[in-house]
Amino acid sequence: MTGTDEKIPAREMHKEPDRHICFLMEKESRTVYYVTTGKETISERKSLPVYHCDRTLPYPGGEIHIFFSTLPDGLEEEFKKKRKRKKREQQLLEAMERALELTDESVEILFSDNLCRIFNREQSVSDELYAAWLFQKLKGRTAPYFSLELPGEYGFLMREKVLFLLQPYLKRINRITFIKRRSVAEEAIIPGMGTGMVDELADYFYGEYGILSGQAEEPEAGSFYLKLSNDAQMLNFLDTTVKSGYNTKVD
Repeated sequence: MTGTDEKIPAREMHKEPDRHICFLMEKESRTVYYVTTGKETISERKSLPVYHCDRTLPYPGGEIHIFFSTLPDGLEEEFKKKRKRKKREQQLLEAMERALELTDESVEILFSDNLCRIFNREQSVSDELYAAWLFQKLKGRTAPYFSLELPGEYGFLMREKVLFLLQPYLKRINRITFIKRRSVAEEAIIPGMGTGMVDELADYFYGEYGILSGQAEEPEAGSFYLKLSNDAQMLNFLDTTVKSGYNTKVD
């Protein structure tokens, strides 16, 4: 136990992408293998344990199962020695291979925010993890006003992401404010903030649900704030989950 976007053709707005109706079908099951750090003291000469989090993360239409491993804190100091870094990297690689053998499903591999910096790793968090975080935050509460912050750059897939995340809650939303922050350079070049995707989404929300939409550079006071480029917050959510639940050592 331990306590611890290839652009795609745009779909018609009155038709929801297939995955947006997944909650009407059989429940989807996804798996995440997450690597974080903690107080455990594990020699680089031993196998890095793989745990299964007994708590799943539900989202509309599915749930996420979590496997994880915990490297010891203080790796920055350890990695000043190339030999130690190489051993830790090999130890982690072997644990990842064992974790992937534990399931036949497609596994999403995620490192904690600090490990991404240490290993100079680039990664992106799945829409499903955002959906699980959103489901937890909105469970048992009303959120008639939404502030939705878009990333600085995005493509056609962002529209799918917005619909996937908001579809289960649209019947209880009255207003959506799209947040798009701009740099000083963008202010000098772009006179208006509107984009085709935002306008299409606004038309869809109003036509299908009567939801009013607006645009701003800051979240609306009193609104539920959803930032669509906040992978660090999603990783913190995942980290809290594995470190506060009952976990079973599986390898």
